[in-house]
Amino acid sequence: MSARIRTVVVGVATITSDDPTRGGEDPVLAPAVALARSLGATLHVVHAFELPDLVLAGYPEYLPYADPAFHAQYARELRARLEARTAKFDYPEIRCHAVEGSAGRTIVDVAEEVEADLLVVGATRRGRVWRNLLGTTADRVIRGSRVPVLVLHQPFAAPIRRVLLTTDLSEESGHLHDRGRSMAAALFGGALEMRTLLVVWFDAMLPPPLREDALRRAATAELSRFLAEHAGAAPIQPRVRFGEAAREIVAEADEWKADLVVLGTHGRSGFSRLALGSTAAATLRGAGCNVLVVPRDPLPALRAVPSPRRAAVAR
Repeated sequence: MSARIRTVVVGVATITSDDPTRGGEDPVLAPAVALARSLGATLHVVHAFELPDLVLAGYPEYLPYADPAFHAQYARELRARLEARTAKFDYPEIRCHAVEGSAGRTIVDVAEEVEADLLVVGATRRGRVWRNLLGTTADRVIRGSRVPVLVLHQPFAAPIRRVLLTTDLSEESGHLHDRGRSMAAALFGGALEMRTLLVVWFDAMLPPPLREDALRRAATAELSRFLAEHAGAAPIQPRVRFGEAAREIVAEADEWKADLVVLGTHGRSGFSRLALGSTAAATLRGAGCNVLVVPRDPLPALRAVPSPRRAAVAR
């Protein structure tokens, strides 16, 4: 049975389509609204902002920034602008948040506060896609999130039909595979064509213990057994490739014309994790389609102490 998506959080850098400091309308907002509408979910739209540091309060022109009331009023004004923007979508289940703090941490904090089932991240303020965000806001969101994160490389130009799952056949990978399959079905319906990819590292310069054709048969047999143990309502096609994992995942997605790649992340959750795994990070940079990043089962939250001047305003 697929998961039920009731609450979605999306982070936006741009508040209005004519905002000259942001370069136009945030391209992730419309797809997020369309997705929430299709799911009948509540959408929390989060805009994070940062004001000059208090160390500058000694200068007269920066004196207002030392006043907590100014911060609260500024947050209310940003929220009002965001509400005016989202009202144009005519979807009543939108809640707007203007929060002071770093964008990556803020989006994750709001997601925890509202008990989100999904986070959505995507374009930069200049309209460029994920590959310019890795290591900044979206990277922090993925590293900090305890729920799946949908990374939008492109708008939903067509219905999602082909979903590429990945596995390394480990026990933890099995849990991530099941969770990813369930999330994909919950997001985009049950009539999906799914394929699971196993990448076997193979260096042609070294003599393998088996010939490549024998190794392929053995790997396919192991993958088929894995899928039999993790069978869902719909059949999943096994696929084996040889080479470096991220490169082969991207190549398979391109050749098969996948609409969505599902990646599982191993290791600890929370901001204590220093970096994404190399395979996940490289795949996210190289993928041409949207990517659903599925974390391991939730662990106790590892939350940093919030900034003393953090102000949140929600509708």
